[in-house]
Amino acid sequence: MRALEEKMPFNIYVKAIRQIVDGLRNEVAFLGVARYVRRVEEHPKAAVSDVIKMTLGAHGEDIKENEIQVEYSGSEDFTVEVSAASLSQVFDNVISNAIYWLSVKSEIGDRKLAITVDPKNKSVVISNNGAVIAHNIKQALFKGPFVTSKPDGRGLGMFICSEILKRNHGMIQFLPENDSRNTYGSASFMISFH
Repeated sequence: MRALEEKMPFNIYVKAIRQIVDGLRNEVAFLGVARYVRRVEEHPKAAVSDVIKMTLGAHGEDIKENEIQVEYSGSEDFTVEVSAASLSQVFDNVISNAIYWLSVKSEIGDRKLAITVDPKNKSVVISNNGAVIAHNIKQALFKGPFVTSKPDGRGLGMFICSEILKRNHGMIQFLPENDSRNTYGSASFMISFH
């Protein structure tokens, strides 16, 4: 599809079609998780690494197109008592935001996303070297809806993530820039479960 984009004078249409196809590809990937939504499991469980890898796969085209380097670490996995659908919504939102902020970064060769799975502490740290999050946004982001610094953002995603995690014995928080788990000293979130 990229070859057509470069060769044809109507490449704007090809680009639009490619974006639609990429969006549909992501939706199809998440439909696999949706099958768990219909079944009401008494004690749903999800393998964290599996959900993260599925989410990264769904964003593969965006990651490649924006030349984002992904560093994934965690040789072991852990399971949490939350549905794969709910967990994927949390990871999808954090990773989507990271991809957005990295895509607007001017240094194309320096776009990094790090994901660290820590089974011992039942946590996941997702960091990127995009823009630093403003103090006023940090103060309000998980406390209510409509908090965003994205030009076209609605400010719902991170609040919804926080609510999903609260209902499933988890939490999301910022890691300070000087925290050793904050890989790049920039935007970094820790998702943990008790």
